[in-house]
Amino acid sequence: MTKTVVVEQDLRVSMTPEERTQRRQAITELFEMARGADAVRRQFTALRTAVADLRETWRRQGAPLIPDSIQKALDDLDKKMSAIEKTPPGRGGGPPGEYIPPPVSQRITTLLNAIDGYAFPPTGEQLAEIPRLRLEMTDTDAKIKQLIDEDLPRLNKLMNDAGVPHMSVADQTPGARAK
Repeated sequence: MTKTVVVEQDLRVSMTPEERTQRRQAITELFEMARGADAVRRQFTALRTAVADLRETWRRQGAPLIPDSIQKALDDLDKKMSAIEKTPPGRGGGPPGEYIPPPVSQRITTLLNAIDGYAFPPTGEQLAEIPRLRLEMTDTDAKIKQLIDEDLPRLNKLMNDAGVPHMSVADQTPGARAK
């Protein structure tokens, strides 16, 4: 059975062509930001998994003794990772009971869904949030890139020099740990 379907404009929604363009641009920009944030989040998760797995292998019975300098270097890397996961300055970090916002990637997705899921132009507040999120995302991305491109190779060099097997983020699949 086939029928002809007629698609009509919703008369309750009246947007000017400029408002439609503004909405589409906001959605497109947020989508690209969400995609980029997801890729970085996956790298960070892979690094977090690699650190946890490395610590686990060092705790196993019969594992070789790891020099204190390497354990301290891994602790330092872990602290840097934890600092990235913490609330960014000025975004509610403080005493218990205060609001702590979700990660920037989650806030980007929430804003994207809010604009895309509502058939009206984005509000001024929503449009003003996009550059703030982009700035925060860029800062977080730079910190994660430094971890992966500088801090991890430095740790691996220490491990190689001490004869301890180094870790690799490339082999890690986020969410799938080797048992």
